[in-house]
Amino acid sequence: INSKVASQLKESEGQMQGYINGRFADYDKYHQAELKAAGKDAQLMVLHAKEGTEQSLEDLRAQCLRLQSGHQELARQVEESFFAISQLRSADQPLQSLSLARARSDRKST
Repeated sequence: INSKVASQLKESEGQMQGYINGRFADYDKYHQAELKAAGKDAQLMVLHAKEGTEQSLEDLRAQCLRLQSGHQELARQVEESFFAISQLRSADQPLQSLSLARARSDRKST
């Protein structure tokens, strides 16, 4: 009887070990699938972050170009303003000279 019980115990132990190994293999497959899915999710997150960063850089480049263009336009307007002021001053010079000459002649005549 003891050998029969020992044989049944060994058989039960083998079945139990097979069951445990099978469950472990199932768990390992599930775990590996979860890891792959998490890895893909992480890759997608990195890709989205990279795309977002690239878009942000493109937006910043465009903004810099607009600012540079605006700066050039402002510089052009300042130059035009200085030129207009110098034109007004040079146009005003003969009038001032004429006014001074009249004032001198008025003083001489009095």
